[in-house]
Amino acid sequence: RGNQHGVYAYPYRAGTCAAGMAISGNGIHPAQSTGALSTAGYQVTFLNSDMDEISFTDSVAKISPGEYKLGLKASDSSTPFRGFLFRMGPKEDKGDAEGFFTSSSDSSRILPVDSSGTGKNGPLSTCNSKVAAFCHSNSEDKYEITNTLKATVSGEFTLDVTVVRDESMWYYNSYTVLV
Repeated sequence: RGNQHGVYAYPYRAGTCAAGMAISGNGIHPAQSTGALSTAGYQVTFLNSDMDEISFTDSVAKISPGEYKLGLKASDSSTPFRGFLFRMGPKEDKGDAEGFFTSSSDSSRILPVDSSGTGKNGPLSTCNSKVAAFCHSNSEDKYEITNTLKATVSGEFTLDVTVVRDESMWYYNSYTVLV
């Protein structure tokens, strides 16, 4: 079960750190995205330490270095999701997002960094240096997940978010985060 970026669905080494849409037709998922996250009622949540929402204006969020809560939620109980991948990397290889994701929820895991791309479970389960990612750790229905984003360095970063509703529907958005 793979795709153009080598993503394997859980439990076969969920997630990858390759940039862009993280699903393709080489596996059980269709080659084309079903659409943007909002078409399925999914929302990326981004909160500062005071739990104030940080909004994406034209898909761009401006933040200061610090700790944030980054997550995903379904708008209602009729739209659970089963899989997800959050991937953050520097735009134009300027900056370093490695280590930005510092904790995971019960339904997710941080993808380890191995600059050689050949980690313990092969290149499909690790991130290259300067990249951070977290993905699902089970294929159960989920309605909300939250992880910690600790922005430690300034730069311009791309945040790719892919959400799998089921085997036939997946959604994707790309955001810019300016630290």
